[in-house]
Amino acid sequence: MANRNDEQTGGVYLLRQGEAGNAIAIARMLQAGLQPFIPSLDTGTDLAVEIDGRFVRLQVKTSSFADKRAAKGARRFSLRRSTHNQGKREYQKETPHFFLCVSLPSEDIYVVPFATLKGRKGRKRPGSITIRSEDSRKNAWHLLQKREYTDAQQ
Repeated sequence: MANRNDEQTGGVYLLRQGEAGNAIAIARMLQAGLQPFIPSLDTGTDLAVEIDGRFVRLQVKTSSFADKRAAKGARRFSLRRSTHNQGKREYQKETPHFFLCVSLPSEDIYVVPFATLKGRKGRKRPGSITIRSEDSRKNAWHLLQKREYTDAQQ
């Protein structure tokens, strides 16, 4: 197991945390009766699911850290794409349709539509999001069926 210092350098710990989040998301999707697809190339989409003849793109974000500024039980999730040698950058409107925010160690999943995110200070999208444990998007798999979240990006 990697030590906690790796997380500060973007090392092995964060990579394993992301892999754990993907595995949890896949398991929960299967439990919910969804059939996830895993893209063979890294296109900014971790998973996809076919719903009513259309593919819905999903980006998994994993957090094991409490947000010190928020209420107890809240988690902060980075919504930026890590490009390794280029630093972090925002997702474009083409990807994804939804963020699946996986909270560790509880393994709770929050389904967050990309189209609902609004940035502050002149930015189009926020760089991170804080989610409280009782948020209504927890296990909200039904949101994946709403066309208004996917049709706007087609």
